[in-house]
Amino acid sequence: MRWSAGLIAPLALFELGCSSWLRAGPEVRAVDGRLAIGGKATVEGGIEQLLFPLALSAGATSEEGQAVVSLEAGGEYLGSLDERWGYVAGPRLGGMLAGPSGSFGGLSGGPFVSLDPEAGAAQTVLSLELFAGTGLGGDIRGGFVGGATLSLGTLQVGRFTVPSGRVLRSDGRALTARIVEVDARVPSWARALSPPGRDRREAGAQWLRQALDEHAAIAAFVLLARELRQLRAPASLVRGALRAAADEVRHARACFAIASAYLDRPLGPGPLPSLRRHTERKHEDVAREAVTDGCFGEGVAAELARLRAAATPDPVLHRVLGSIARDEARHAELGWQTLAWCLRFGGSSTRAVARHALSSCASIDTQSPDVLERAALDTTARALGERARALLGS
Repeated sequence: MRWSAGLIAPLALFELGCSSWLRAGPEVRAVDGRLAIGGKATVEGGIEQLLFPLALSAGATSEEGQAVVSLEAGGEYLGSLDERWGYVAGPRLGGMLAGPSGSFGGLSGGPFVSLDPEAGAAQTVLSLELFAGTGLGGDIRGGFVGGATLSLGTLQVGRFTVPSGRVLRSDGRALTARIVEVDARVPSWARALSPPGRDRREAGAQWLRQALDEHAAIAAFVLLARELRQLRAPASLVRGALRAAADEVRHARACFAIASAYLDRPLGPGPLPSLRRHTERKHEDVAREAVTDGCFGEGVAAELARLRAAATPDPVLHRVLGSIARDEARHAELGWQTLAWCLRFGGSSTRAVARHALSSCASIDTQSPDVLERAALDTTARALGERARALLGS
């Protein structure tokens, strides 16, 4: 599980909320009375919903056949209407590279639709972009500049997040599987759920996100067990990691069942993406993840599940969340045991890494709108700080 938060800690410890959008397609454009038909390619990068596009348009006028080429830059806000539809809007400034000379400015925006909304982070998106502006200088000064572009591309929207639970990483990026429809019946206990206190689709989406994180944690704990073996850790730590992987199997199954019940269709995980990970891991690598994913992340997961179990009137959810809370608390304790072992055998560099990670997690400041999430993060950060001082002797 992961939740959005505002970070005081160094961002290197956490997933960065970087977004990107690559798209291209045919375009019809008017430039100071000339109609041009051609194509447009746009590369965008940014943070969360704020994107910064760089676009190249190229075409030819319909009558004279004169080349018209322009380069644009600006900013865009990306908004979501539901799981499939969204929109972008923002200012653009550009200049003519060929054809009538001059610069222009205006507003760009339009709707987009995800063609595979269950694909996960990177989705194939069809967008309609409309642009209207005026010439600011040169031959086109004071003239109308506008156009319409139908583009196909790949959109990935990031979030600033704090890892809550064991995260599966490849080259520093968190991985989860794609969502697929499965040939299975929703368990009867899940069908007995009370109606959610909010929109059914919203509740299902939340449980689906948690299900994907729990599913990814299975592989993450199996990898941890392998790394601990390679570093000749005590058998008790290896067994603890494998037991945690078995716990996450139960968590994932329960969360997928609840999500499927709320969304009225049986859903499950597809294959995990290919992992690219260093074969040789050091004590400091394991210690860093023991802090962020174990001591802190699993601690947050345990506290939040406990708070949600206490808050829900539904007996089914109370039982599921209570079980998850107990398991995650044990996983957090495994993180502390793993950290203590790393500090004992990893040397001064491991101690420095651990001290930095613990300090960063203890100083986190959440801005989540969810009261329970804020409480879980704050409580865990405070407890982590106290235990870290006792462990490190400072």
